[in-house]
Amino acid sequence: MTRPALTALVLVGLGIAACAPRPYYGYDRQMTDRDAWEIVRRDPCRYDEYRRFAHEHKNPDKRREEVWRLAHDGCAATRQYYQQENPGYSNDYR
Repeated sequence: MTRPALTALVLVGLGIAACAPRPYYGYDRQMTDRDAWEIVRRDPCRYDEYRRFAHEHKNPDKRREEVWRLAHDGCAATRQYYQQENPGYSNDYR
């Protein structure tokens, strides 16, 4: 195989791996603290909101709850956009 073809094959493989879907956490599987943190850490909107929250709150239990909320509900900008597009939508699952 030629070098350009091999390079193209590697780049395509990396592109496919980067686009892998996030795991689905349904009723049959519990999301761990590490899973929730990975979701928040990889999303810039969620991570920025977490950093603002963490700056004001030093309690680790409150921070953990915020990570779980962000992992499940998304960041405030996404929730606000979704509520504008879908009037009557409420995600008050608690």
